[in-house]
Amino acid sequence: MNPEWTLLVKRDHDYVKQGVVKVRTRISLETNIRAMPQPRQNYRSRFTDPKAKRYNEWRKVIRDTLRLEWESKTSGMISSHIKVSFEFGAIAAAPPDARRTKSGEIDGRAIKSVLDYDLNNLIKSTEDIMNGIVYRDDKIIREYGPCKAIDTSEDYIKILIEDSDGANIFVPKPDAVKPPELSI
Repeated sequence: MNPEWTLLVKRDHDYVKQGVVKVRTRISLETNIRAMPQPRQNYRSRFTDPKAKRYNEWRKVIRDTLRLEWESKTSGMISSHIKVSFEFGAIAAAPPDARRTKSGEIDGRAIKSVLDYDLNNLIKSTEDIMNGIVYRDDKIIREYGPCKAIDTSEDYIKILIEDSDGANIFVPKPDAVKPPELSI
């Protein structure tokens, strides 16, 4: 499991009326790893339940790689209200500890597709990953754009973060080149 994140920032100009320009910021985060819903867990099951162990390991790895990518390209967290869209893609596959038949083949009932998971659980686990890295808390999310989960030929998570009220949400590194007409 070697997730790699890519972070892209795009700024659009919306002309509201003559002389008034709104700058819209869009941050695109993409990774090459499969999304995983958060299992129900208590303190003890975090260490004993195989699903919880797998989820916690996945969460740790994906948070560490996201933190490295985010801190390399930004100098802080988003603090204004945002709109978020999610897209999850995954190959139908079985977990490593899946049940096997007598012949040693993976039991067909153990093969999970991304469509077998509740979309809200995928969204919530991904929001929780970004807590403390991209934003302080997920309560700043005020709108959701299109969210979907599809079976594909590759595993990925795509997240699109937009400003919901026209505020400037991106905090670039101090040494980043600033466009002359935009205040950052």
